[in-house]
Amino acid sequence: MTNKARFNHATAARTAKGFHSAAILLHKNSEWLLSTVPKGQSQDKKTIETVVQLLGHTSASVVLYIFSIEVLLKALHGKNSQNPPNIHCLDQLFSELSLATQTATEQLYANRLKAHESHTGVVLTGTLSDLLKEYTNAFVKWRYNYESNNTTLSARVGELQMAFEALHEQYIK
Repeated sequence: MTNKARFNHATAARTAKGFHSAAILLHKNSEWLLSTVPKGQSQDKKTIETVVQLLGHTSASVVLYIFSIEVLLKALHGKNSQNPPNIHCLDQLFSELSLATQTATEQLYANRLKAHESHTGVVLTGTLSDLLKEYTNAFVKWRYNYESNNTTLSARVGELQMAFEALHEQYIK
């Protein structure tokens, strides 16, 4: 007989927050590394090493952002007295939350997009559902990018941060 541990949504939420914090640190370090790269076509050994390190930090931060969102979605399931589904697809995890939770979280995300626009002047469009669908398999794509020939991955880190913040705000309500 297997003694499966009961899912603890509070521990999952704290773990998600830890992964999110680590992602922020790596992302800030990536921004700093980028500032050290000489502008132009410099191909000296130090510049190449810095760019490789920058790509590693960027990939790791995106993986952590996505993983933190997955764990937080599972915490929301657990908080709502549901066992979290044993899946990793972000859009499916979100769509299996109650309609009330989805609607409230979508509004929190939209509010963050509006606040970003008023603060920066940059207009970001789309819904949380759309973002989660776009990034649903990104954990695997980014984590195993070194195994593929795909050199054109891109990430909307700011929107991933806002998605986490909206989900976290919904969780703590």
